[in-house]
Amino acid sequence: MARQSKRMGRSLTYVLDNASTEHLSLYLQQPDENFAVVSASLSSIEDHDEDSLRNVFAADLSKLSLEDLQPIETESQRIYLLAEGKGPDSCPPVLKRHLSNEEFETWQSQPDDLCRAIWLHVKHRKAFDDCVAFRNAREWRKAEHAFSALDVPLEENFGFVGDDVPEVELLTAIQKKLKLSKRCGISVIDLPKNKDYPASVMAIVRHGGRKSSVAEHPDDGSRRLHYFLPQDEVVLIFTPSSQRLEVCAQTAEVRSAVSETFAKVALKHDISSKPLTWANYDTSRFLQSLELDAPEVPGFLIERAAVTEIELRVGQWERRLKLRVPFRDDISQFLEQTIGHKRILRRALGVSRIAFSIKFTRDGHDVAELLEFAISDRNRCNLSANVDSELRRLGRALLSHWGVMQPFRDLDHSEIDALLPILAELFDLGEDKISAQFFEKRGVDPTRLVQAGLLVRHSAEPILIEDIDAEQDPPSQDSRVVYQVKHGWLEQRLVDALQGLIDDRPRAQSDRDFVKIGSARFGDQSVPCYLCRGLSDTNRYMQADGKFRQDVSTLPGIVFTGKEIGWEHIGPHVVIPIVRSGTLPTTGNVLTASDVEAAFRTGLAAALGAEKVSLEPGPGKQLILKVPGKPHLPVDGEHQQNCIRLLVEDHHRGGVGVETSALLGNSSSKSVGQLFGTRWDAIKDTYVRNVRRKFWALST
Repeated sequence: MARQSKRMGRSLTYVLDNASTEHLSLYLQQPDENFAVVSASLSSIEDHDEDSLRNVFAADLSKLSLEDLQPIETESQRIYLLAEGKGPDSCPPVLKRHLSNEEFETWQSQPDDLCRAIWLHVKHRKAFDDCVAFRNAREWRKAEHAFSALDVPLEENFGFVGDDVPEVELLTAIQKKLKLSKRCGISVIDLPKNKDYPASVMAIVRHGGRKSSVAEHPDDGSRRLHYFLPQDEVVLIFTPSSQRLEVCAQTAEVRSAVSETFAKVALKHDISSKPLTWANYDTSRFLQSLELDAPEVPGFLIERAAVTEIELRVGQWERRLKLRVPFRDDISQFLEQTIGHKRILRRALGVSRIAFSIKFTRDGHDVAELLEFAISDRNRCNLSANVDSELRRLGRALLSHWGVMQPFRDLDHSEIDALLPILAELFDLGEDKISAQFFEKRGVDPTRLVQAGLLVRHSAEPILIEDIDAEQDPPSQDSRVVYQVKHGWLEQRLVDALQGLIDDRPRAQSDRDFVKIGSARFGDQSVPCYLCRGLSDTNRYMQADGKFRQDVSTLPGIVFTGKEIGWEHIGPHVVIPIVRSGTLPTTGNVLTASDVEAAFRTGLAAALGAEKVSLEPGPGKQLILKVPGKPHLPVDGEHQQNCIRLLVEDHHRGGVGVETSALLGNSSSKSVGQLFGTRWDAIKDTYVRNVRRKFWALST
């Protein structure tokens, strides 16, 4: 019977309605701290038949709060994943590695898939976690943002099984590559051949993520921060027969780092001489011509190569013009006969999809074969899905010859140094999409940034076709390209530029504009370092300033910005632009440790101290309140400035206090706290104190 409860979530209700009472009791009363509250709330289960016991459990759970039920709802969601869909099929390959024959038979003997998932959750949690990870990996193959597939060029008939993975050596290398402070965990599983995939080896690597924090609300109503490292997961699947390595992770930089480390350590592959195949695809050449030549490729004789399908974006990116022809037809000739081949290509914004057909014979064979694959926008090519490694090699050789495929080439340290000004500016802008004209105005060729994965061709700026004469050339196609910025890669490259300065510590990100990247060490002093964007905007500056001031446990540190923002400090921290206009360090664009230490020492005195209480002009129309021993306080807006000015004047008269009505003046605020809005928590008692009822003074 389906149960209705506003407190119980859908997954917990599913378990409650469908599991046997024996397994339900086992699940709810398991020795897990997340189940402690639930287990303690259950009534005695004696003298109840199956139906009545289920009702007893439902009644007990309905009495609990949402907060108490949340942990068990989260675990029930994972139970559901293994009980439905691809979940049951995901378990056997993993469990044969974890369980003994007797334990595996016991798992199989459970009444149904849900009971098997519950039994596994209670009895063998690590095996359960690995089953969920494998099940998710099967889904992630459809998710472009989390999944990548690449080729590892190894010798033919390369044999590899799970026992060949040097787990300790691999984990040590991954920890060093990702600059982790704590050890990683790993599970290695042999995946048997099935109807969809050949035999493979799966490695699940679990590591500490970016340092995070949560504010606890104790019984006394105070605020207590807890810092912790959330666990992140990387799933790698290597298929020896196709020499294909698939990797699932949340960020592109982690996918790249872990896959290269796995290839180097586990597969003993020399990535310096034979790099892994990460590719960018540029289809802009097909706006000039759709003709393809047939080059010589070792091992193949190519009879004909042709474009059989093209999707153009015309006028605006939302407008699609799609054409598909059979392999025997010439697509260029058909276009010319119908709508004008050259005219439509010259006026198209870009190619969002193009398909190829290749007729060939293999060396030593007489039978001709046909290879078909396609490239679509957002940098996707279905050639990687071909299980024949030789056909993938043929396809990539052709794409490289035609100038379509551009292999991934990361920036080296000298290139990061040279490109640092543009990288810093892109970071500070924080825009997801940037036009080619942005780079033209700055004299920068974006091609190298595309090759390094920092930019991806996304779309093109619209043109008005009716305004262009039939014989007139439209604006340059290269100047109309719109690029998507890969912020994860961009942020990582800026951190790399500071690697000689920042300790190797996990980063913590509270939002997209505010990232803790580690700490700098000046002698015996450890100084926290942050990377922030958009602080030249007054509203963003005030928001970030409030965040820094609310965390009273934060030590004075350094905030790196993409450009000069007009402020020398924010909260208790010194602001240091990564690139300074006019006065770059002598070692190029990258700041040196001595540059940063000198700027920090000089700026810290201004950020934390003042000889006397004063209210001085700041950037723009803002004023700065300076109080000895405290961070400078920016004051924005006429009414807030009048309030602080009266308090400063009162301080110089002896600090007897100013009445609330005088501080509010002609503002619409009803209280001093309302006048300062969200910043009041950081200002009250630290800068402004209540001396008696309705009277306020500066805190010094």
